[in-house]
Amino acid sequence: MPRRSYRTDLTLIVESDVGSFGLKRIEGLGMHNIRLRARYLNADLQLDSEPGRGTTLTLRVPLEAPAATPAA
Repeated sequence: MPRRSYRTDLTLIVESDVGSFGLKRIEGLGMHNIRLRARYLNADLQLDSEPGRGTTLTLRVPLEAPAATPAA
């Protein structure tokens, strides 16, 4: 019987309560590069930032499921 394959994601969450990015600011080169890399990985990137509440960056990268292999 072949093994079942399933899809899973790798999720990275970075939180900081030191400050905020101020999302209305013009995006800098650092965030631009993070977005490019996320797109390259077919990942979802979410950035939540509010003055006085800090910043949370969440990156969810889909991992390829291993191909089904027949049992020995």
